[in-house]
Amino acid sequence: MRTPILLAGLVLALPAFAAEPIRIGILTDKSGVYQTSGGEGSVVAAKMAAEMFGNRIGDRPIEILSADHQNKPDVGSAIARQWIDVDHVDVVADMPNSAIALAMMDFARDRNKIVLATGAGAAEVSGSHCNEVTLQWTFDSYQMAASTVRPIVERGGKAWFHVMPNYVFGDAVLRDVSAQVTKLGGTNIGAVRPPLDATDFSAFLISAQGSGAQVLSLGTANTATQTAVKQAAEFGLTKSMTIAAVSMLDADVKALGLETAQGLLTAHAFVPDRTPEISAWSAEFKKRQGALPSFTQAGTFSAIRHYLQAVKDSGTTDTNVVLAKMKATPVNDIFATNGHIRADGLMVHDWYLRQVKTPAESKGPDDLLKMVAVIPGEQIVRPLAESQCRLVNPKT
Repeated sequence: MRTPILLAGLVLALPAFAAEPIRIGILTDKSGVYQTSGGEGSVVAAKMAAEMFGNRIGDRPIEILSADHQNKPDVGSAIARQWIDVDHVDVVADMPNSAIALAMMDFARDRNKIVLATGAGAAEVSGSHCNEVTLQWTFDSYQMAASTVRPIVERGGKAWFHVMPNYVFGDAVLRDVSAQVTKLGGTNIGAVRPPLDATDFSAFLISAQGSGAQVLSLGTANTATQTAVKQAAEFGLTKSMTIAAVSMLDADVKALGLETAQGLLTAHAFVPDRTPEISAWSAEFKKRQGALPSFTQAGTFSAIRHYLQAVKDSGTTDTNVVLAKMKATPVNDIFATNGHIRADGLMVHDWYLRQVKTPAESKGPDDLLKMVAVIPGEQIVRPLAESQCRLVNPKT
């Protein structure tokens, strides 16, 4: 397209400048323990969100960038700086591995750019480390702990032993799961802390087996979860204890097989077949990615869709205007029903306790888990009165 201008009575045609794209960066784990829950699947989810708007809003195309943070905070921070300062990215999203999100949130705040923490679950993201530009969308360790512990304790599981990875999110999950057990009248008998990239859990599981606990909580991730569950089954723990897999994915269950994983309990922020609309979206995702979406991938879709809708409705990408619109608008999509964003940046939504089916119960390769309980979001979030977020309680 060329734009005519008038100069000294002459009309000249000059090329028009293209509108600046709306740029969204997916900072994810493409090669490590979170590549199944995030990775390329999060990129696919982001692209599906952009497609809902025809890949453009007004005359501005939507661009999705992606990079592998390698589970290294310095690498993740360097990528975010490049994106924001040089590539003019408007939003950074995903960030499985909370250390990555915590490492770059302050920088994003200083540049007044939006952070959508859809893969980061440490409660500090919307708690002690909260800021004005960060929204914790999919989950935090407090929600994950409360949605897992409460229904198990209510069913008689009082004595707990924990196997939690030794890094930022593992610290948060262990703290919050243990606190929920105590709050509900249970007992924390012990805990062991394998490294994040552990490949052998034998020694840790033997400690659990000899502890006398009724419940074993596993806070490992993806392939590590699969290894830990396989070894727990080999030691007979899946028959002698209730196994609460704090972050198990449908993909983990499929990889393990129902014979090994049957009976395990896990709390999810997203169920891929909860409604016909969600089933259709999940089927489209699977067609593109080869597997059903994880709850973090679904959360990434939801957060970016909500962001783009706010941009469309407000007619700008101005951070303050868009955030205000996002916070004022209920979240209704394939991920959440009547979700809402609190003053601390946490998006509140329902959770679902599910149990792995027996082989006899399953009706197909993706029919893996059954619903045990729907847990209203307001019941499992940290009360704002207890928040360490300075936006809520300035004296903290």
